Amino acid sequence: MNGRGKLAQWPVRCIGVDDWPEVRRLFGDVFGHEFAPAFQHWKYGDGRGVGMGVWDADGLLVGHYGGGIRPVAAGAQQVVAVQMQDVMVAPSARDVLARMGPFGRMTRAAMHDWFAPGQSGVWGFGFPSARHLQLGQRLGLYHALDVVQAWSWPVVHGGGGSALEVQALDWWDAGQLRRVSDLARDVAPSALGWLAGVRGVDWWRHRYANHPEHQHGCWWIRRRGTESVALVVVRMVSPTDWEILDWLAMPDPLLDWQSALLALAQEQGVEALSVWCTPVVAASWPEGWRQLGVCTPACELAVTHDVIFGQPVSNWKGRVWMTGGDTDFR
Repeated sequence: MNGRGKLAQWPVRCIGVDDWPEVRRLFGDVFGHEFAPAFQHWKYGDGRGVGMGVWDADGLLVGHYGGGIRPVAAGAQQVVAVQMQDVMVAPSARDVLARMGPFGRMTRAAMHDWFAPGQSGVWGFGFPSARHLQLGQRLGLYHALDVVQAWSWPVVHGGGGSALEVQALDWWDAGQLRRVSDLARDVAPSALGWLAGVRGVDWWRHRYANHPEHQHGCWWIRRRGTESVALVVVRMVSPTDWEILDWLAMPDPLLDWQSALLALAQEQGVEALSVWCTPVVAASWPEGWRQLGVCTPACELAVTHDVIFGQPVSNWKGRVWMTGGDTDFR
């Protein structure tokens, strides 16, 4: 293996907190930018994540396979799955990306530890590029589940406003947080039989209010005089670029929260709105929005097992509800 030792000299073991500085060093070597300690804690601290690493013959961490703990449900079924994230191999070890190379070895070790009976999940999912999906498939590690699309819309200024009421979510208001919890329960896409991440109030608060690097805007959108309400969150990529990450919306054809968000974006000087989502999510948007939007492939959606909730992976294609908020990197 790169002329530096036998397989036994490249140990694979679980990542501990003491290894975190080495993970950050490897991240910088592989991706060319910092993995801040606060961001690492947000992803992996307090039991939120797990990791598997491989070290070379000199004791240097050359591979990392991270997993985020995430409940996933479909109908009445729910499991605590593992979201594959921060998968990386040092440039010096990439000539050994073979079945028994760093990627294959640490992935198999992670699957053995994390998905064995009594462990944290029964299968994993992630958002690899087409290249990394093909590598995982070639090694017999991944199965293609669905595609993720990138939609974008220009914000044309000078248009009309919206008759709906828009109010910022107050993360410190206990009453509003109870409303988030109730709405998440009432409109969970998994209740329709779709495969979807569980999006309760604790997840919403950690994912969006506690993010150490990204700025998010979160708003209630209401139809006046009714109980109809939606909750929408965007990542403010820049002052002129908003990415819609997630939403909870009551089923009401007059609750056109997309147009209300567009009106808010116009007021704020935003030039473009975008969203990452699976096709079943895109199909839920008003037809007019889909016609005006530009759709391009974004990435793949992969799983580690060929059976999910007792059904073959192929049965779930077109039945997966996931957005940019379900990724760890948007």
